[in-house]
Amino acid sequence: MVGIAFSAVALALMAYVSWVAWPDLPAMVHGGKTNLDGTPDTVPRLMLVVALPLTAVLLVLVLSAAGFVAAVVQDSLNLPDRWTARKLTRTMNALLSLLSLFLLAAHAALVLGETV
Repeated sequence: MVGIAFSAVALALMAYVSWVAWPDLPAMVHGGKTNLDGTPDTVPRLMLVVALPLTAVLLVLVLSAAGFVAAVVQDSLNLPDRWTARKLTRTMNALLSLLSLFLLAAHAALVLGETV
């Protein structure tokens, strides 16, 4: 639950960064690609604002389910070196916390970098 709580705080901070930067964002922002005629490919600012927070939510859901899937796989394969629930919980908490921190920094850099 520590990793999920840390992810929730990171999501709240992402929402705050998006809310603060929203008025200064242009209606269409650079999408990272260039069209065949050399003009930049643009996407709506809503896509820029919600892309990384939705990625964080997806990661929380997938990694939270991974603990249950890991137990089933270990039981079915009779692995000699089994992960304990405590070890798996610590690993997932650390992974979710670090990924959330990285996504928060990336989101802030991308959104604030596009402000006018």
